[in-house]
Amino acid sequence: MNTALGAVIWILAIAAYWTPSLVAGIRHVPNFGSVAVINLFLGWTVIGWIVALAMACRSVPAVTPAQPPQQITSHLGRSRDA
Repeated sequence: MNTALGAVIWILAIAAYWTPSLVAGIRHVPNFGSVAVINLFLGWTVIGWIVALAMACRSVPAVTPAQPPQQITSHLGRSRDA
């Protein structure tokens, strides 16, 4: 029984440690790599873990469709003097 409880505690601790990376992956944030690296190397500090979680939770910028280029053919075919 003691071994099973220890295994559950270790699994919960690992899941808690990687929570910022999991959140970033689920939310598809564009800076997932940065979150994962900060989480890996600085997550053991409370500050590093909070920074990684904040980066994972920040708002994802909305993707706006690009405007089609405007045609510049209105002046073609006309002389400059006209």
